[in-house]
Parts: sequence; C-alpha cells; structure tokens
Amino acid sequence: MKIKIAIILCLAFVLNALAFGEIEERILAVVEDDIITSSEVEMALIVEGRVTDMGEADEDIIREKLMEIIDERLILLAAIEESIQVDPSRADEFLKQRWQMLVEGYGGEVALEEALRSEGYSLEAFKRKTRQQINDFMLKQYSVSYTHLTLPTKRIV
Repeated sequence: MKIKIAIILCLAFVLNALAFGEIEERILAVVEDDIITSSEVEMALIVEGRVTDMGEADEDIIREKLMEIIDERLILLAAIEESIQVDPSRADEFLKQRWQMLVEGYGGEVALEEALRSEGYSLEAFKRKTRQQINDFMLKQYSVSYTHLTLPTKRIV
C-alpha cells in the first residue's frame, strides 16, 4: 500500500517538475509506436528505490532500467500480436483491490479524490490510466506463461 502511495507521489513530483521545466525530457527509445522517455526511466528508478535523484544514477543503472522497460514493451507487443486476452472480470477485481488500497492509504475516497484533483488528475482519467496499467500487467503475466511467443525485435529504435 505504501508503494502505491509512493508511486502517486513520485508521479506527481515528475509531472510537477516537467510543468516547471526542471526536467529535461529526452526520448531514450521507441518500441513500435511507444516512446520511452528519460522521465519514465527516472520514475521507475525512483519508485524502485534505486535512486532518489537522477543525479545519483550512473549510466549503467539507467541503461539497465531502460533495457528492462524495452523488454516489458516487447513482451506486451508479442502478447497483443498473439491475441492473448485479459479476463475482464479478473482485471475488474484487481482494479477494485488496487482502488481499495489507495482509498485506505489516503484515509477515504474523498481524500484520495482531493489529492488527485490537487495534482491535476480527474478521477476518471486516473481510473482509466490505472485500468490500462492493470491490463498491461496482466497481459505481460499471461504472455510470460506462453513460451511460444516470438518477440518483435525489429521494432526497437
């Protein structure tokens, strides 16, 4: 639960910094039509607790995290190409559980909604984004269990 709250706070920090021009946004890779940015890699490293500031991260750590993100995107693409489907009822249940954890972490639904609003998120946009993350996560989980997936290697820039 604390990790979920940390993710929201880190996301708010990065978005805030981007709004004030404090972070130089760079495209690090493109997988199919999906862009991987420097702030996305930074966010992942911060959420994992590997760094508290990108100034601390050496090139090897950044490169390693970037490769992990690229691998995840390739697995997701392969799952989509193989027409692997996520069970909507399982995704809905996972979304309910995640939402409940967030609500409890913020001390109630009203407090969570206010926190989201103060960071510029609408409740619906946040739920849509969370649902997409859950679908992607579940799709990657399903695809890892299928050993016959062929990863599309020609789509990395």
